[in-house]
Amino acid sequence: EIFPATYQGIEKASKLRGGLGSRYIDSDIISQEDPSELQEMRWILMTKDVLLGSRSRAYDSQVLFVQDWISENSSLREGFEIPEDPRDCIYGILSQFCQDQTRLYSSNPWTYTRCQKVFDGCRLIIGGFFAPSGLYVSDHYDVPDFGIGVGVLRKF
Repeated sequence: EIFPATYQGIEKASKLRGGLGSRYIDSDIISQEDPSELQEMRWILMTKDVLLGSRSRAYDSQVLFVQDWISENSSLREGFEIPEDPRDCIYGILSQFCQDQTRLYSSNPWTYTRCQKVFDGCRLIIGGFFAPSGLYVSDHYDVPDFGIGVGVLRKF
């Protein structure tokens, strides 16, 4: 069965493959999703956790941190970025779990990655997976928080 790459479509595909899905996606995010923003599905390579040292920073500091991380080994890290579209993260996290039960961006300790996308004046965060409420997708102010770092991904 083919599902659209919407928040609800990703959720359905995950549950069909035996995943837990994302039990908490802010309903405002789902209701305001713009279908014209949907892109074709693509392969991504995504870090399994936030970058070491990226927690407890404001977003602007995390952007600079990622730029430095890339420049440390640009031949291997070129093309990596802070996730722009949260659906890429959601799909990557849930797909990994469906494949081998690996729990990325988990709740021990609470771990969230920021995305570039802004919703209601705040950046979207994704993570905390496998807490009782499942994967968490919501907006968060751009202030330092221990649980919030940045993962990076590369699109192919």
